[in-house]
Amino acid sequence: MGRQDAGHATEDPGPRRARLRRGVGAAGVRGFLGGGVVGVRGVPGVRGVRRVRGGLGARGVRGGLGVRGVRRVRGGLGARGVRGVRGVRGVRRVRGGLGARGLGAGVLAVIVVLAAGRAARADPVQDRFAAAANLIAEDRDAEAAAALETLAREAPAHPLAPEALFSAAELHEEQLADPGRALELYQELGRRYPDSRRALAASRRARVLAAQVGADPGGLEAQRRFSEIRQGFAARSEAQSIRMAEELLREQPAWPGAPAVAMWLAGLDSHAGRYESALRRYASAAETYRAPEARFDALRGAGDMALHLGRFSDAERYYGMMDAGGDPARRIAIDEALAGVNQVRGRSRWFSLSALLTGAGFLALALSLLRGARGPRAALRALWPPPTEILYLLPVAVLLCAVSYTDYQGLGPAVTIVSTGGVVAAWLSGAGLVVRRAAGGGRATGAAIAHAAVAGIIVLALLYAAVYTTNLIDPVAETLRYGPES
Repeated sequence: MGRQDAGHATEDPGPRRARLRRGVGAAGVRGFLGGGVVGVRGVPGVRGVRRVRGGLGARGVRGGLGVRGVRRVRGGLGARGVRGVRGVRGVRRVRGGLGARGLGAGVLAVIVVLAAGRAARADPVQDRFAAAANLIAEDRDAEAAAALETLAREAPAHPLAPEALFSAAELHEEQLADPGRALELYQELGRRYPDSRRALAASRRARVLAAQVGADPGGLEAQRRFSEIRQGFAARSEAQSIRMAEELLREQPAWPGAPAVAMWLAGLDSHAGRYESALRRYASAAETYRAPEARFDALRGAGDMALHLGRFSDAERYYGMMDAGGDPARRIAIDEALAGVNQVRGRSRWFSLSALLTGAGFLALALSLLRGARGPRAALRALWPPPTEILYLLPVAVLLCAVSYTDYQGLGPAVTIVSTGGVVAAWLSGAGLVVRRAAGGGRATGAAIAHAAVAGIIVLALLYAAVYTTNLIDPVAETLRYGPES
């Protein structure tokens, strides 16, 4: 029997895109506090700017340019027909036209606003950062990385400098297959900007990369090749990527990054539904790589695949071999994995019982029909025309099945299983009752009650079997517990 859920999610083997692609910001960060760019929504501008929509502004200005005291500018400023302009002293609102005193204040507001707008736009570093983001959006990653590095060198004191370094490092790591350069930039960011908001993330990435590269000079080239395999995954066949990764493992068996390659290959098999192959890869990685972290992940992956295949004893064995090493988080992961085995084993037993009850119920209805018809041929003739209840039930069942495929993913097959089984049970039950009434049986009422009970058991058993086989047990349980909006 298959398991209900994997438990341990495996990372998507496809390449990751740098998060700089959406809007302007470092590594996909929107709303970086520092400076806005003309036309960028949600990017605060100079000091005191609270929100800018469609342009640059000073304090409290939306949709236009303003300074302290200019509270709102909508649509622009003018003489006749200006609406919603809140200007400087004495000018609160102008609708339809301007008076003498208001006209002078309005003109002054225009002059001050335009002067403030020119000053706010005088930040070429922001413009260059936005231009680099546009290059990334156009898939010109190498040019963007070079532009970001140059920006950080030429404006080291600007608040965007650490963001530029971090974004350039991410591009080298994730898109340009240059882990060496990425490592240098991460380390440089940590040295030059230890108090920046990117310093912690950069130091973590530097530690991971340094561990994967190792001290051997060949480690850097091996890491570059692995990055190239992942980043080019979408452009080549899966089989070719697998061959390239396996060749890398054969050539660099002692490379510190080899466990990551082995786990990536196992993840490919898991995502493709090749659970047997994934189990072999995870188990092999657990035996080959003795580093605590790599072995822990490999054993957990092997347990997950064994659970997918319904091999509960093997799953328990792999989970039991996981060593927490004094880490409370790992201890919790081990306990949850072992509890998951017991849960899935129990669900599997209930599924076996539901299958047995379904088969026994259909057999009982078929035997009742044969007994009432007194022969196989008469029983077959009794199935047509269909009983009256089928004429009402069948259209409803078809409608429910059609609607279910437009809602929650996986609900359609479950509804189809239950509806089909219910229709078959009702057909057999109705036909059996018809032949009994035609034969003049004296116990038709008792037979009708018995048929209804058997049909109900069939539907309930099919309902559990349907939600089990379509992996809907957990979603159904959460809906019942927390409500339909959960």
